[in-house]
Amino acid sequence: MDYKRNLSDLNNVKKNWYKVFSCFSCWWWSSMWYKNAWYDVIWTCEIDPQMHNIYIKNFGKWYNYLMGVQDFKNIPDSELPSDLFDIDLLDWSPPCSTFSMAWLREKARWKEKIFREGQAKQVLSDLFFDYLDIVEKLHPKVVIAENVKWMLKWNARWYLKLVFERFNELWYNVQLFLLNWATMWLPQKRERVFFTAYRKEFWLPKLRLDFNEKPILFKNIKDKSWKIDRPVPKSIAIRIKYAKYWDSDLSVADKRYRWKISFFNDSWIYDDRVCPTITAHDSNLVWWENRFLNNSELILAWSFPQDYNFWNVQPTYLIWMSVPPLMMYKLSNEIKKQRLDLIYKASKWAE
Repeated sequence: MDYKRNLSDLNNVKKNWYKVFSCFSCWWWSSMWYKNAWYDVIWTCEIDPQMHNIYIKNFGKWYNYLMGVQDFKNIPDSELPSDLFDIDLLDWSPPCSTFSMAWLREKARWKEKIFREGQAKQVLSDLFFDYLDIVEKLHPKVVIAENVKWMLKWNARWYLKLVFERFNELWYNVQLFLLNWATMWLPQKRERVFFTAYRKEFWLPKLRLDFNEKPILFKNIKDKSWKIDRPVPKSIAIRIKYAKYWDSDLSVADKRYRWKISFFNDSWIYDDRVCPTITAHDSNLVWWENRFLNNSELILAWSFPQDYNFWNVQPTYLIWMSVPPLMMYKLSNEIKKQRLDLIYKASKWAE
């Protein structure tokens, strides 16, 4: 499997018996990674009606809960499918604004606000613990949770301590990983934090995740037939003009600092480098060509399916909000081999 995929390729994937419940299914991404790695995604939960509809449009309807996890965890057990209490893997990737480096995260933490994710009032800092309440409710064999790397920094570290303590209360062994997409054969540099946990009763060895794939440079995904369909705003054109005079020995961050220009969220893209972290806004610049990334390049940088139906939503936003399926294919494949396969073999041996 590589970063060039079609949604129709799923028809050739043989399913296994491992059942997944995705608590933040959004428009598809978590389901896509597990489906590519042979899992069977049966249950999903999503708070945003628009994202929920896009998911169903591309994958069909099964057990799709249109609600927040705060509401799902309060559903009486008797009203849930019995199979939900025997799931193999529970997946979770909550909105991460309060831990993002892109804005004043400290001021938003623990406060109720209306966020783009769901257009509903939520305390995003509480969502991780709502998720852990669902772990307690369903008691899955294995758990995966994903978030931004800034959870490891500054005042967020005490939050991590609370998460680990809660996992321990629920009798789960947990490991924390910081993974870089560029080492997993993806054409983009971006780091994400992953919690992986399993029930302590199984006594498994520590999970090993050693990804060191060859870098994929931007020129490998560049759309040579591109056309300038959106003019570059004057403010960005000025940044590009300054950039062409910068000393090439200085790092991008240092250049921006020394010029005292606020370019923090801009992604400057070069043919002979891996794409930097791509943002949701018009700041992903192929700057020597005075243009933005086009949709074709965005889709490849995120290993999205070429034939995915974005419905009536701007692809940039949907793609930016996701974890790429190729990355999660590789991770979930290791979870299968180093966790679920061993658990299954141990249970067969016990019988």
